[in-house]
Amino acid sequence: MNAERNIQGFINKEKQIQPNPFLATRIMARIETPQVEPASRWRPVVLTVCLVLTIVVGIGLGKSYQPTFPSYTDVSINDSDIEGLAYFNLNGDE
Repeated sequence: MNAERNIQGFINKEKQIQPNPFLATRIMARIETPQVEPASRWRPVVLTVCLVLTIVVGIGLGKSYQPTFPSYTDVSINDSDIEGLAYFNLNGDE
């Protein structure tokens, strides 16, 4: 009951709010006269510096990467002894 009264009270307060009659006029005036921001001279310079810096860092990271190739010269396993592949090579089992 108390929650319903609170909700109804909130709805009634919202219904009593009167909107500003000049709000639509102000919005339409702002739409008709758009604000033009002055172009910054530093923006292209900053973007160019960031692009060049990104490329230089990427090239530097690419050159510093040294792939490691695993060395398989130490491992020597005779698979035919482990798995008994001679059994599968017999012609009489086909």
